[in-house]
Amino acid sequence: MQANTKTVLEVKQLSYAYADKPVLTGIDLRLERGQISAVLGPNGAGKTTLMHSLLGLNSAYYDYFSLFGETLPAGRKQTRAGAPLRRSATLRARIGVMMQVGQVAANLTVIEQLRLFQRYYPQPKTIAELLTISGLQAQAKQRFGRLSGGQKQRLMLALALVGNPQLVFLDEPTIGLDTQARHDFWQAIRACRQDGAAILLSSHYLDEVEQLSDRVLMLQHGRVIADAAPQQLVPQLGRYRISAKSMLGHSKISRLAAVVDAQQDGGGHWQLASLDSAASLRQWLLEDPQLSDIEVRRASLEQVFLQLTGVTDDAHA
Repeated sequence: MQANTKTVLEVKQLSYAYADKPVLTGIDLRLERGQISAVLGPNGAGKTTLMHSLLGLNSAYYDYFSLFGETLPAGRKQTRAGAPLRRSATLRARIGVMMQVGQVAANLTVIEQLRLFQRYYPQPKTIAELLTISGLQAQAKQRFGRLSGGQKQRLMLALALVGNPQLVFLDEPTIGLDTQARHDFWQAIRACRQDGAAILLSSHYLDEVEQLSDRVLMLQHGRVIADAAPQQLVPQLGRYRISAKSMLGHSKISRLAAVVDAQQDGGGHWQLASLDSAASLRQWLLEDPQLSDIEVRRASLEQVFLQLTGVTDDAHA
């Protein structure tokens, strides 16, 4: 069978444990050209560890690993003395990485940083292209240590893209940025996808994932609990969220037309996930004419995330 030429990276049954404690278990993942795949999960779900494993920065093991059509040796079950499998220089030159914790020499200017990183790649982007990506034309001669936090983030993105990578890892790339800076980042990431790169994005901004991603991988306790396009995840778990006050019990409410999930949040208030809000409300009003405080909203990826993981909104960083 001929390999899928769109597939840049594919891994099957990837697992990782630290001090005999499982961190990732049985992860299957495929990254394709011109596609943004997002990783979501609560704190400690294994998002950054997954990126480290795919980059060969830890001693994860797996049944199958293909990178740019090259099958890597099968990963053996790790031991405490196990060593990570290093990627060849040729493979590394085709990968761009922006991790949460990144630092460069504080005394070098923006343009000096870009020129330094250009030397690591056979066909790097031009300085003009990189300054446009970062939006730091006015700060080109400013030292890294004098840049603002947002400007440093923008430079780190440009450094990740210096080598015209075909595979890009972005771990929380817009954390701490203001709204306009985040939207500028989005444009740069979309341009990278347009150029044909496969992108793996980790973000705790669910609106960002909804705006950018072609596919979403949700992790919890190191396992995949959902893997689908954002527009597929929402319908699967209800297109609408209905909030209302009702004296009906759970057994009756959960059987209302088109309802796929029903949760009571106290004081007789219910939160329903519904595939058809009109059908659900029609039957609900027939069975409970005293129904009140009705509110109907279209479901978002954030609501799907919370429904699947059962965590509070501030725990998914």
